[in-house]
Amino acid sequence: MPTEPDAPTVPGGLYGVPDAAVYLAGWWTVDRTVLDVRTGTQGTFRGTAHFRPEGTGAADGPEATDRSEATDGPKGPDGSEGGTAPGVLLHVEEGELTWNGTTVPATRTLRLRPRPDGTADVTFADGRPFHDLDLRTGHWTTRHPCAADRYDGEFTVVSPGSGTCAGGWAARPRPRCCARCTGKTFARSRDGGLPSVPVTEAPKDLVRRGYDAVSYAYRADDAGDDTYAPWIAALLDRLPGRADVLDLGCGCGVPVARSLSAAGHAVTGVDLSEVQVRRARDLVPQATFHRADAAGLDLADASFDAVVCLYMLIHLPLDEQPALLSRIAGWLRPGGTLLAVAGHGAWTGTEENWLGAEATMWWSHPGADTYREWITAAGLTVDAQAFVPEGAGGHALFWARRP
Repeated sequence: MPTEPDAPTVPGGLYGVPDAAVYLAGWWTVDRTVLDVRTGTQGTFRGTAHFRPEGTGAADGPEATDRSEATDGPKGPDGSEGGTAPGVLLHVEEGELTWNGTTVPATRTLRLRPRPDGTADVTFADGRPFHDLDLRTGHWTTRHPCAADRYDGEFTVVSPGSGTCAGGWAARPRPRCCARCTGKTFARSRDGGLPSVPVTEAPKDLVRRGYDAVSYAYRADDAGDDTYAPWIAALLDRLPGRADVLDLGCGCGVPVARSLSAAGHAVTGVDLSEVQVRRARDLVPQATFHRADAAGLDLADASFDAVVCLYMLIHLPLDEQPALLSRIAGWLRPGGTLLAVAGHGAWTGTEENWLGAEATMWWSHPGADTYREWITAAGLTVDAQAFVPEGAGGHALFWARRP
């Protein structure tokens, strides 16, 4: 079992867990209910959660373990039970979210950092604090502030003998929150974590309407190069004279297309937002812009010296991202450069009223390690990778080339 068999029963019929990390280490079945308290709409998340030491692989995956009953307790793919949990544990959760009759894949990654006294700190994948966890009495309440919302969490060890843990989060009082927390929902889960964010309409429609709404708030007509300046300078050093450059997720054309066009290069920009593309055509008339879904582009092989993809992949469904990277590799000429900024941690979800606009934005990213694997699998060589800090989190920057 994932905890000592003689775990003490504490007043109230609860089961105390001396060490949260030891108890949680291993595989768990997750069966979660997600409820929108405003509309009464209810959905489900069903999948698995693997608590494993950071820096180790996922073994053979959960398929070899029978998870038909959540009370079977956390077992590994070979049927082994949870054991010691040295150092930081990764909490990797995978499954399917069903909402309004639509079922979609859902994933997330958290980190559990054990303390010497048996308690733990739980953080998001990028290191931002989430909540603390103390199961020594078998029951724990905690709080996570999120923008204008407050998230109250409650965790109960239902039965250490069967390895069952119940938990839930309630968000109050407003449905506005940061990108890595759900909106106004209540969830119950055997792993005691936040539910995956329910998406009630097509993600790309959310992205398109979102950028239509926040275009000017996101970047003004006269915005400077700011964070992009060193990336643009490094790209200019790599380009041949009058290079052909494809800018995916070009936005309003500022600053990437503007700077590259001013340097004499031929830029083709693509964006899903009609407002962004209209502005780009006005702001950078030397370049060519198309409103289109990058995942559906049909371009000639070896037609570009560079492809720029800044903060764009993270707005595509996960299953479309590696396919697009493979196509990008084909569009590049030999020696051509890919400059990409993507998600550093693993997360899928939304933020309402993003940048103060009355619109919802959607993101999905598997994490930096997976992006590096996808770029390599596409046939590109990763020359450099860096972390780009932003607020309490950040993104992953990649320089890659076609051999």
